[in-house]
Amino acid sequence: MPPQTIKTSLDYLHSSAFPSGRATAGTLEFCRIAPDRQPVEIEDVRERTEEFSLDVHGFQFLRHESPIFASFRDEDLSTVHQESVEFLQHSTGATSVHILTSLVRNQSHKELSKRIDSSEPDSSLVPLKTPSRRVHADQSEAGAYQMLKNSIAPDQVERVLQGHWAIINVWRPLKPVPCDPLAVADARSVPDEDLFPVHIQRPHKEPGNFYNTQSAGQGVETLFGQYGPGHKWYYMSDMTQYDIILIKAFDSKDDGKTARRTPHAAFIDPHTSELQAARESLEMRCLVCFGDGISG
Repeated sequence: MPPQTIKTSLDYLHSSAFPSGRATAGTLEFCRIAPDRQPVEIEDVRERTEEFSLDVHGFQFLRHESPIFASFRDEDLSTVHQESVEFLQHSTGATSVHILTSLVRNQSHKELSKRIDSSEPDSSLVPLKTPSRRVHADQSEAGAYQMLKNSIAPDQVERVLQGHWAIINVWRPLKPVPCDPLAVADARSVPDEDLFPVHIQRPHKEPGNFYNTQSAGQGVETLFGQYGPGHKWYYMSDMTQYDIILIKAFDSKDDGKTARRTPHAAFIDPHTSELQAARESLEMRCLVCFGDGISG
């Protein structure tokens, strides 16, 4: 049976939307930037997850049946973080894993759309808890190095830089996904010229989620996607809280073969576009070391 393919659209951006090369996320001004919405086909990997790997494609689908996700609560986050570190270390063969940021998304795009269409001023703050529909990779190469330096002690930075390291996003639903599924691009299908950097700052820390200094005013450089006809997109249908996507945000290994960054975005599934329920998901950006890691 051929894989299921969804015909939908993705929100790309033009670099001209950021004339200064900078932006402040978490404001209505940022949310009101008009997308370059392009038709795409997104292929379902549900029956062939074993075909995809983190180092070749830039993403990997895995399963983790932890009892804590049967009924997730915010107070469970510390246990989830510990489990995720162990899971990621085992899955990648890393010598050490350190969580850099953690974010729960649990708000509907429909409510955000009402505010975007309102007469509220551009400077109004909005939570970063809706699915991110803009095609992006979490950090540029410069952003990854800055994130590393902003997040751990200088002596540990030197140890990490001497070996192979990466930043990997561990993404998982907290409940079965009703809408806004996550699409990931085959890293090989998106050339560097289809990505452009923007320095992203955040106006404040959000209660219930933790950020290190990279999100508390200094900011970090992110990559946004410009449309290219050769991009290949994938997703997993009917994801539950036991399904995980590992997404490569950055890899220090530059050998011309290893995936170094993976564009991704939430998208509208035409079959569920009328649902009112919000997608609830957890994403953790993790520093992963394969040589001398960090302590503590």
